[in-house]
Amino acid sequence: MEAQDNLLQAKIFQEHYANLDHGDEFIYQVGDQVMLSTFNHRQEYRKKGNKRAVKFFPRWDGPYKVTKSHPESSSYTLELPTGRGDFPTYYASELKLHIANNPVLFPSREHTQPRPVLTPDGLQEHEIEHIIDSRPLGRSYQFLV
Repeated sequence: MEAQDNLLQAKIFQEHYANLDHGDEFIYQVGDQVMLSTFNHRQEYRKKGNKRAVKFFPRWDGPYKVTKSHPESSSYTLELPTGRGDFPTYYASELKLHIANNPVLFPSREHTQPRPVLTPDGLQEHEIEHIIDSRPLGRSYQFLV
């Protein structure tokens, strides 16, 4: 019994000192925009034979809207795009708050948008010379020009 008590006390001490390194968890509210870590989804981005390095894959995906909050279990349900096969609930360790760019404070971070080409009929069209590369984002594709 004395050995069991000592093991239990050792476990309590280990838990206490391990938890000293953990910071306070950020609690997301319903409606917050969050970014989702792609660490556990790297295989979806990798294509065989394309010589892609993992270090160039995106680290965060999103932003996604929080639809349900479960702070007692540190999990949050996200509004994911349709067709994505993931279960929509994630732990807080896989999320980070999305902070949108403020173009007034940081104009250099604003991406330039291509201007549309006006046809003789007055319609707006965008002209693409060629597609350099593509990669799947969920079930949809993003084309890099």
